[in-house]
Amino acid sequence: MKINIKKIVSALILLFIIITGGCIPSSKTVTKVEELQDAQIHNQPIRLLTTDSKTYTLDQFSINNESISGSGHVNDGDVEKSFNGDLPFSDIIFIERLKPSFWQGFWIVPASLGVGAGLASLLQPQEFTIERVSGSCPFIYSYDGSEYHLEAEAFSTSISKALEAQTYHHLPSLKSQENKLKIRIANERPETHIFNSIQLYAVDSHNVSSIVLDNKNRAWPISNRITPVTATDHFGQNILKKVSTKDKQYWKTNYKNVYTEADFRDELTLSFDIPDEQSTATFIVEAINSDLINDVYSAAGAIIGEESLNFYNSLENNPALKNFFLRWIEKSSLKIELLTTSGWEKAGSIRPEANEVSFQRAIRIGKLENARKPLTIRVSSLMDVWHIDALSIDLFAKESLKMHPLEMTLVKASNKQVGHRKAIGAIDTTYSLLMPADYLDIEFDASQTLNMQNPQYIFSARGYLYEWFPKVNNPFNSNLTEWFKDVNQQDKIALFNQNEDLFLYGIYSHRNKSH
Repeated sequence: MKINIKKIVSALILLFIIITGGCIPSSKTVTKVEELQDAQIHNQPIRLLTTDSKTYTLDQFSINNESISGSGHVNDGDVEKSFNGDLPFSDIIFIERLKPSFWQGFWIVPASLGVGAGLASLLQPQEFTIERVSGSCPFIYSYDGSEYHLEAEAFSTSISKALEAQTYHHLPSLKSQENKLKIRIANERPETHIFNSIQLYAVDSHNVSSIVLDNKNRAWPISNRITPVTATDHFGQNILKKVSTKDKQYWKTNYKNVYTEADFRDELTLSFDIPDEQSTATFIVEAINSDLINDVYSAAGAIIGEESLNFYNSLENNPALKNFFLRWIEKSSLKIELLTTSGWEKAGSIRPEANEVSFQRAIRIGKLENARKPLTIRVSSLMDVWHIDALSIDLFAKESLKMHPLEMTLVKASNKQVGHRKAIGAIDTTYSLLMPADYLDIEFDASQTLNMQNPQYIFSARGYLYEWFPKVNNPFNSNLTEWFKDVNQQDKIALFNQNEDLFLYGIYSHRNKSH
């Protein structure tokens, strides 16, 4: 079986927006997990992805406590060979059952990547329900002594092992109870979460009540926040009231305005009055990412179908495809520019982070002596990715706060599986997996914070995720896939880059009708 390049790159066109809003919210409730054992009884083929990024399609197979035995084909990049042998569960990331259902392929995860679960849990019928508002990615909850608070979404742009990343998040609700700090990591939608390492840090903010992480994951104190004196969008409209106060009254794309084919970016320009002698500042963004991905992902599920594993295989083995996604991550990031005496200069960018929980991030800006007065800052991104709550600058901080790692003392899994603590203890070759409805309760030792005047906490997670593709109808009337017929993969990526405005026009036209 050869990789269907047409479907893969068609999926690429629809999936690039995955990274513009983080991961993808679930469109419908998942109610039942089909069993691998049932597939064996009914002679249904399966497709597997292993830790070395190889894809196996088994037309016939059997299972035992340690492995899957079967015959079929193995695909390693662009090379396909016949296969007849055993695959240990410890080498398998997930399995796709090739049976039409609401989910085109359902991922079944046995013991793998350092998690010693055993086959028994795999063979037990499972039922779970996910009923909540839209959201995505690993959810991070902080315990304040009485309840858990949703505070962050980890590695939201890390679709597949090719884009594995480490992210950091401030947890303002986390409080020490009897020298224990409790965090819950939950998978609450149809996707596979794969963690390499988890760490909690403490910083002493002293007499400052709030901190912010910048785009380099450094912690800065906030004590002298200044709001803008002017704020306009790229239509010249006054938006100062929208972006001056953190009140969850978000500035967002106005679909009543007409966007031309070359105008698929949002752009805001702000000015601040600061002292002439000021040389550095912390520019703070308080925002949430949109649900732009909903429409696109529905279309992707219809096109990808049973090629989903092959898509991931190609992403993890093709540098051009990986670079394509990295470019779109940057394109959908929030770009911050400073107006200097020489013109606009880029200060940095902030990646999309969460579409269920609001968050704040910062960019550290230096050499303000070269900036024009008043201080003028421009922020921009792909259209309707960022909904802005407030924009401000802080003039107090001169250096970042020291981060102190805390000891992990306990890890409990909701599914009673063991081995998670060892797997997430360090950045190495062992990983911990969470399936939908699974969660980890993790405790850290807070004794190191006893001498801190005002401890605050920063959570770090390294990992990636695999999306499950729903079987839905394509909401877009598009002939774009026909453009890629009989074109090699490199040329297809180039062709899309040259004609991306046409695709974006269809996406935004569809969303415009729903706003």
